[in-house]
Amino acid sequence: MQARTEQKVWLITGCSRGIGNAIAHAALSAGDLLVATARNPETLIPFSRGSSNSVLCLKQDVTDFESNSRVIQSALDHFGRIDVLVNNAGFGLQGMMEELNLEQFRFQMETNFFGLLDLCKKVVPVMRIQNSGIIFNVSSIAGFRGTASFSAYNASKFAVNGISEALAQEVRQFGIQVVIVSPGPYRTDWAGNSLFRSDQMKVLVDASRRDNLPVHMFFGEFAIEALEKRLTDLRDSGYCSVFPHAREKV
Repeated sequence: MQARTEQKVWLITGCSRGIGNAIAHAALSAGDLLVATARNPETLIPFSRGSSNSVLCLKQDVTDFESNSRVIQSALDHFGRIDVLVNNAGFGLQGMMEELNLEQFRFQMETNFFGLLDLCKKVVPVMRIQNSGIIFNVSSIAGFRGTASFSAYNASKFAVNGISEALAQEVRQFGIQVVIVSPGPYRTDWAGNSLFRSDQMKVLVDASRRDNLPVHMFFGEFAIEALEKRLTDLRDSGYCSVFPHAREKV
């Protein structure tokens, strides 16, 4: 893979805490430029104390599509380009399928999937003009394996993985790379204690300097074990079987 060293402009959603916060700090530590967003801009005060030349803090609710448009335009007005989009904003919803109502399912999808989709649709034209760009869509091991009591969250992350895999093929010709980031649980997120370390996000900064990135990136022992379990499931005939049939002869 060929390394690139130029300074990058990162647009990261959901920077108030957790993974988004860790990625933002890693990008700044590498000397890159940052557009940090959150629903509550007060949570971004630590970033706003930095140089206004390197950090732009904005209020954003990804379910408000006009808000997404304003953020993108503000980023372009301030820095002139967007090199890396990190779709991180989202939340987890736990509950058995029959216990959750449709509104809860819809809100889970609006935040975790449709907000991400809207930002991708609006950033891809910018990156196409630049003939370069990386989109990191933060997914989860929940996008690979369904788990009881996480049906709504599973549905949203399976959708993220599906759209990302398709988009990666559609935009590769324009110099744009789409990467699905699947970390294990993070300590400050709704999932509680974690096997994921924030310093692992330095890998994303390194990846932003390289060509030919993989479509899937897994972080943390928990995520890797979950992937291995999924692969084992697919080889288990009690879980996944093939039923071939012969073509009828004409």
